Amino acid sequence: MSFPLIQKIKEKKEFSSLDDAFVQSQIESFLKRNQRLAIPDPKHKDLKAIVKGVRASLRKLVVYSSKEKIPGISQLKGLKKDEFQKLCQNILQQNTSTKERTDIYPSIYQEIRKLKPKRILDLGCGLNPVSLIPSNWQGEYFAYDINQEEISFLQKFFRILKSVININGHAAYFNLLETEKISSLPKADLGIILKVTDLLEQKKYKKHKITEELLQKLPCRFILLSFSTKTLSGKPMNAPERNWLKWLLERLKYQYRILKYPSEIFYLIDKGEPK
Repeated sequence: MSFPLIQKIKEKKEFSSLDDAFVQSQIESFLKRNQRLAIPDPKHKDLKAIVKGVRASLRKLVVYSSKEKIPGISQLKGLKKDEFQKLCQNILQQNTSTKERTDIYPSIYQEIRKLKPKRILDLGCGLNPVSLIPSNWQGEYFAYDINQEEISFLQKFFRILKSVININGHAAYFNLLETEKISSLPKADLGIILKVTDLLEQKKYKKHKITEELLQKLPCRFILLSFSTKTLSGKPMNAPERNWLKWLLERLKYQYRILKYPSEIFYLIDKGEPK
């Protein structure tokens, strides 16, 4: 039943680029919460209920997936560095998840360079790695997402990027909700999680447990965590600083600095030297 059900759910354009494994995980999660539907050969009305329910869950988790404009990789081939950088800037400007960040990338990368990371993990990356070329950073970069199209593009993008600047990039599927697998990610100096954790914190996870597990299990000393300062309708949030995160970091005894920008707030977290 699983594969036809996955394909049925992905018939909607907004879910068409999601990795099958991620959709499967959401089907299993939905069926655990609705055990009366978890039968080998569900009736037609039950099948419709499953499709509708899983799509509703996915919409809460995947805000930008169907809005991103994935460029053709051929546009980036054979360009000089300045031409390549200009086209990357255009890509960032055209996409929802990166457009608001284009003016603050220089400041963000300045903070990152101070940490002198040799290896970076970018979780729920979207097209954020396209911002790397003007970063003046060099090292190894691991990008993870649930969007098949973005991962496929980034795999090709990193091959071209390596020939332009000295960044060795990798892109692969990873589901952040599978927190038991986080510690198996490559060890790195810095983990980046931008505007993702609000989406992960569903009602079934009490007291921000997903964020706590991410912070504790991520194999990085430093973590750059960000949140939008605006609602989905574009209005300023009443409490953009997420006081719950301050309390969580203090309880975990993690040091942190807050970086404020008009549309996004960042927490630069130091977990301390590994014991």
